[in-house]
Amino acid sequence: MNNDQTWCQQLTQLDHRIQTVNMGQGGYGIDQAYLWYKRDGSKLDFDLHIMAFIYDDFSRMTYVSFLGYGKPILVIENGKLATKNVPVPQRNSVFVKVVDRLSPLTELRTVAVLRYLARLIAPRASESDYGSRQAKAVPLAFKVFESLREEHMQRNRLFVTVYLPIHDDCTGRATQDDTLRQTIEEESRKEGLLFWDLAADCQELPAKTVENMFIPPDHLAPGHFTAEGNQLVANLLYRKMVQTPEIVARLEKAGPTGKTDLPSARGTEDARDAAVKQ
Repeated sequence: MNNDQTWCQQLTQLDHRIQTVNMGQGGYGIDQAYLWYKRDGSKLDFDLHIMAFIYDDFSRMTYVSFLGYGKPILVIENGKLATKNVPVPQRNSVFVKVVDRLSPLTELRTVAVLRYLARLIAPRASESDYGSRQAKAVPLAFKVFESLREEHMQRNRLFVTVYLPIHDDCTGRATQDDTLRQTIEEESRKEGLLFWDLAADCQELPAKTVENMFIPPDHLAPGHFTAEGNQLVANLLYRKMVQTPEIVARLEKAGPTGKTDLPSARGTEDARDAAVKQ
C-alpha cells in the first residue's frame, strides 16, 4: 500500500485545506513515535498534531527491542521524560542479519515474507504480562501527551490523541483493549486532553464493513488497515474534526472547502455523517 492510500493522505482528499505529513511507522510504540516527532516533526509549521496509536503501542514502550532490533526507551526521572538504552545496542537476531543484508531490496516480497515470519515466531506475551506492561506504560504515555500538549500550547497548535481500532476492537471481543480505552478516556478527561476513540465508532459498523477494513490473517501484514479501512478511518477523523470548534476555526481561516460533495466546516449533522457514509 502506498502513502496515497493511508488515512493520513486521505484526509487531504476530503478537504483541500488540509495538508498532512505522515509520520506513521510500523512497529513503533508511543515512545519511538514521540522521539521521532521531537527530532524531526517539531520543526514543521502546522496547526494540528494527531497522535494515533493502537493497543500494542503502549506495551511496546516497555520493551528494549522489537523483532531483534534494539530501541530506545523512555522513563520518568524527577518528573520529566528521559531517554534510556542509547546508544541502542546491536542485536544478533538471524532475521535482523538477513533482512539487513537485503536492505537495498526492502520493497521486494522476500523481505516482507521474512518480516512476516519473524512476527509469527516471536514470543507471544501472556495476557497477564500484557496487563502488567500496559499498567506500567499508561503513566509514561500520559507524560508524553502532557509534554506534547505543553509544547503545542506554547506554539499555538492543537493536539489530539486517537485510538485506532484493531479487528477485535470493532467486534467487541477485545476486553483488555476496552479496559485500556476506558482508562485513556478517563485520564484524558482529567487532564483536559482531547481524545478520540475510533473503536467505539467502528463497533457501530456492519460486520461486512469491519471485515473489509483489515488485511486477513492469511496475508502479509495481517490486521493492518486495507485501503478501504484507511478511507473509513479518514472519514471518521474528518467528521470529528468538523465537530470540534477549535479545529473548525483553523479550517475556516484557510477558506471554504471548495467541494460540494463533502461537509463544510459549519455543515449540518447530516452532512457530517455523510463524510463517513460515502
